[in-house]
Amino acid sequence: KDGQMGAFMFFSSDTVDVLAEDHKKLRKELSILKDSKFTNSEKERAFERLVPNFISHSKREERVIYSYMKYANDDLTSLAFKGEEEHMICNQLVDNMTTEELSPDEWKKKKKVLGELLEHHLNDEENKVFPLLKKNLDESTDIELCRKYKLQSSEKMIPPPEVSKWGSPTQTME
Repeated sequence: KDGQMGAFMFFSSDTVDVLAEDHKKLRKELSILKDSKFTNSEKERAFERLVPNFISHSKREERVIYSYMKYANDDLTSLAFKGEEEHMICNQLVDNMTTEELSPDEWKKKKKVLGELLEHHLNDEENKVFPLLKKNLDESTDIELCRKYKLQSSEKMIPPPEVSKWGSPTQTME
């Protein structure tokens, strides 16, 4: 942090660091889904890890980070609403992928769209939201948001569903 009492514009932020760590985990699973060197079974497991991690991350982000952003300033407010909409679209797609019987081709196409949407969302946050958070957070707010976000993460994540609930991902995760 910059060390000035009451000054804004931190060079580091505990809140941004914990969000970035979540993003890193999501990106790891996305990279497996996209990489042709991984087997269908490995991609299936990556998807099964991605879904609960994304759901957990997005819920905590909305409850804690976006709630703060909506009252911080116009730029952060706009980005919070945009982020919520992106979460909603991704959640709808995940719901469709996990509840509908999909052909292998449909699965592959939806998996690609989900990957593109999530990557776009993560890039937006890392390139737009994170710098603005660092600029607008004072030290006590940063500590409090990070604490609340971590407390939310202590909630148990949804265990990966059984393969049978996913249609036939082994055949469709190409």
